[in-house]
Amino acid sequence: MGDTINRVLTQSSMGAVQACAFRYNLKYNEGLAPLDKAVHLHIGTVFHLGVELFRERQSVGKVEDFRELEQALSDMGGDAACITRAMLTAYFDKYQDDDWEFVSVEKKWEMGPGPSGFSMQGIVDALVDDGRGGVLLIETKTTARLDGSYLEGLWSRRQTLVYDMAMRSLGYNVTGIVYDIVQKPSIRRLKATPVEKRKYKADGSLIARQRVEDETDEQFTARLDEWYEAHPEAFHREPVLHTQSQLNDICRDVEGVMSLINHYAEQDFWPRSLTSCYAYNRACEFVPYCQSGRNPLVRESHYRVDEIHPELKEKE
Repeated sequence: MGDTINRVLTQSSMGAVQACAFRYNLKYNEGLAPLDKAVHLHIGTVFHLGVELFRERQSVGKVEDFRELEQALSDMGGDAACITRAMLTAYFDKYQDDDWEFVSVEKKWEMGPGPSGFSMQGIVDALVDDGRGGVLLIETKTTARLDGSYLEGLWSRRQTLVYDMAMRSLGYNVTGIVYDIVQKPSIRRLKATPVEKRKYKADGSLIARQRVEDETDEQFTARLDEWYEAHPEAFHREPVLHTQSQLNDICRDVEGVMSLINHYAEQDFWPRSLTSCYAYNRACEFVPYCQSGRNPLVRESHYRVDEIHPELKEKE
């Protein structure tokens, strides 16, 4: 068993081991993935694609200038496409004259393999020249809520700690982290009022805030654009500086997780963590399988074997 496990560790899979070893084994050793993917993940993926293309042109361009991005938005469709387009339009407008000088965009890196047999891999969103002989590590985030609690938690994020450690080990003089954060809009598409709930005025028209038809894509997108114009605070860049103690600790954490995976593989036993089944009030993607007693019929009907680390795949 130990010779057949996945020997590539990412910051995401590292977190999966720490949260629930059983989920880690299903996802990163067996390669299982749910047949349906959450819409919010599509929004994040396409938004990051747009920002990547924008940065590759050194912060020049509009959404419609990028054929690959337009195709992704077209494939997405619906509310998600409208929201993502508005987010990108507002982002491009705000940072069109940005003074960042990009050293690298979507920097893929690899460390190892080490004594434990694992290599550590990942992709940094961007590296920016700090003007003093070093680089700033840029991490782009989208969030539904941008407040003080969110910002306070950034200093201890596993992802940037791992990336900082990796870039330093590869010879980069990392002088800081910048979180490039975009808040998702809080408004939603206006829907037609159900017939049984409609109320009319004396002249036969509907009362205020009731509708005969759903809001069109054009109307919804226009309202989203207005929302971003009225909420400049939806864009925020937060600097973070890691201490040497933090970097030393994350290095030990990585080594410990690698040893733990080897231990589980040797025992051929991946324990569950029941507190992770509904963490953050959201069901784990493998809840149906676990609750069925690992029924093979549930496995076949709810999951497929997928690429284990799609985020590391080279862009075609």
